[in-house]
Amino acid sequence: MAIDKIQSESINLADNFAFTGTVTGAGGANTPYFYVYLNSTQTVSDNTSTKIAFDTEVYDTGNNFDLTNDYFVVPEDGTYHFIGGVAFFDSVANNSINGCSSAIKLGSTVIAQRENNFYSNAKPSFFSSELSVIRECSANDQITLYGRCDSTASNPRIGAGSSQHTFLGGYKIIT
Repeated sequence: MAIDKIQSESINLADNFAFTGTVTGAGGANTPYFYVYLNSTQTVSDNTSTKIAFDTEVYDTGNNFDLTNDYFVVPEDGTYHFIGGVAFFDSVANNSINGCSSAIKLGSTVIAQRENNFYSNAKPSFFSSELSVIRECSANDQITLYGRCDSTASNPRIGAGSSQHTFLGGYKIIT
């Protein structure tokens, strides 16, 4: 006997079910999504917030990341999760980084920021700063990543080559 209709009172939702047909309307896709990184070294001015100039795109499901202008254009309204990381180093002096920061911006507004300051004599010559944020976005919003490095040698650099320490990624959350 085939069952045409199941009433919610007659099913135990804690049970496991094995379906032999096709189930539709369940799940979803976290698209659009993207991931870019800096495969080279970017020279920056000392203690100055600088937009990261990405040069390598790994994923971009909707071609929404603009490698020429270094930003992700949000294609549709929704809730998004963004992740970013910036690798800082000084190519001249060891133990020379006083502090650094990374920031994800929506337009000109900082939506996530991480500050790192090194007050001891044991200052690093390399440091990687990662951050993430979940944010409501509107279509055509622009997402960018910035980095700032304060170096005693005044010769800071961003990027660490193909190790992908300087990156930006994100995806739309299924709601």
